[in-house]
Amino acid sequence: MFQVSRVLFMQQSTTHATHVFPAHSSRSLSACNKILVIDDSPDNLRVLSLALAEHDYDVRCAKSGSMAFRALEVELPDLILL
Repeated sequence: MFQVSRVLFMQQSTTHATHVFPAHSSRSLSACNKILVIDDSPDNLRVLSLALAEHDYDVRCAKSGSMAFRALEVELPDLILL
């Protein structure tokens, strides 16, 4: 895992592609700390959330599209990882 500019990139796994969306451009990188991770694999959610939380990111997880939409209704993240 490494940071470039305003985007957090994750290496692509062999089974699932990881999509990355840029954070809000009007905010500094240090202020962009809310991340929504969406994956149907509990193992992937656990690994990503633990790794990101170690770097002081506020991580929310969703294991389905409907859960992700409900999470988005509550609060918009700075970054969404699929």
